[in-house]
Amino acid sequence: MSPYKKLATAIVMQAITDFRKDIKIVKGGKRKKDAALKDMQDILEFFKSDWFTVLTDLSPDLVIDKLKEEASNDI
Repeated sequence: MSPYKKLATAIVMQAITDFRKDIKIVKGGKRKKDAALKDMQDILEFFKSDWFTVLTDLSPDLVIDKLKEEASNDI
């Protein structure tokens, strides 16, 4: 895998990791809930951006659906 592809993959994976972390914060009712919700919104916008499609061939809707499914299963 080229260094550029590795970097692109790392960027996308970090967004997914951050989204999962924010879900736990929101569900846990922790003090930084507002910041986590804002971060989640920013990440969703990233998934739907042209930049995301440059970085990966993944379907943004599929990624979002999978993350929402994970969140609902964690209840």
